[in-house]
Amino acid sequence: MDLLHALESLRRPLDRELFPLAVGEADTDRRALRELTGQLDDYLLPRLRALDAPLLAVVGGSTGAGKSTLVNSLVGADVAEPGVLRPTTLVPTLVVSPADRSWFMGQNVLPGLSRGTGEGPGRCAW
Repeated sequence: MDLLHALESLRRPLDRELFPLAVGEADTDRRALRELTGQLDDYLLPRLRALDAPLLAVVGGSTGAGKSTLVNSLVGADVAEPGVLRPTTLVPTLVVSPADRSWFMGQNVLPGLSRGTGEGPGRCAW
């Protein structure tokens, strides 16, 4: 049995009510169960189902920390606009390789987020 099938077999019984009685630490255990199933559903199982998916790295930090400068340096182009006003970036910016464009333009990553393309600061560079 491969890892994907093993995790799917582990995940299936977690949908049942495992802590039906309000005794002991049942609330804490229910919360831990929700966190576990969330990790399985949101991260592990989707990744195992699409092992050929491109890597998605998130750059985060406080206002003015240099995130835009870091991204621009890594990409070798001005795709995120650094500035003196805080906050500078008002919308999420996704920078992808042309080879991975179709993967990220689909709804398999952040399905509720609107998509746009273009060149220059504040736009997705293809």
